[in-house]
Amino acid sequence: DNPNSPTRPPMLVNGKLADGSNNQILIALMKNNSSFLFKNIFFQGVTTDKREEDDNNAISLGGDSIRLTVDKCVFNGLGQNCMVMWGKGNKLFIKNNNFRNLVRAHPFKGQLIVNSGAMYQDTLVMTNNTSFNNNSYFWGPLASVIKYERVEHNTLFSSVVNVFYSPWMLNSEVKSNLFYGMLAYGQKQTEVDGGWYD
Repeated sequence: DNPNSPTRPPMLVNGKLADGSNNQILIALMKNNSSFLFKNIFFQGVTTDKREEDDNNAISLGGDSIRLTVDKCVFNGLGQNCMVMWGKGNKLFIKNNNFRNLVRAHPFKGQLIVNSGAMYQDTLVMTNNTSFNNNSYFWGPLASVIKYERVEHNTLFSSVVNVFYSPWMLNSEVKSNLFYGMLAYGQKQTEVDGGWYD
């Protein structure tokens, strides 16, 4: 962490399974009531055989009541999402990270953080992150409420769809962020009327 003598962070890359296919999850957090810290790690979505997978992700939270802190990490080229929650009651503190190159052909691929399990979550705090050249939501709570969320002082540049999937953001502080070139995909009137990206 010496700014006068920076070093490259360790890199995690999708490996191969016994049948020769690529592993789609870099890290699975399954233990309930546990705490995890990831700091200064490069999560590489491009596989060892130089393929960009459509369905891979860096961190999958399968347990309940997990406290996850991710600080000063880089997420590159992941196809599905960077972090996904399947369990409930989790607390995420995402700060000082760089999310980049999560571009795929489908507008809902390349999400940064998503609550795919549609379970009640406790806390999400996202501060001082940078996101560029990404496909989908910075934060997608999907069909579930989160007790408290704060999105502050983040810089987001170029995305295909909206910044947030906002119908489920009820107790949220969103302030002092810079959004540029978001929803570059545009929408048809039927998509606007149907709330496809909101």
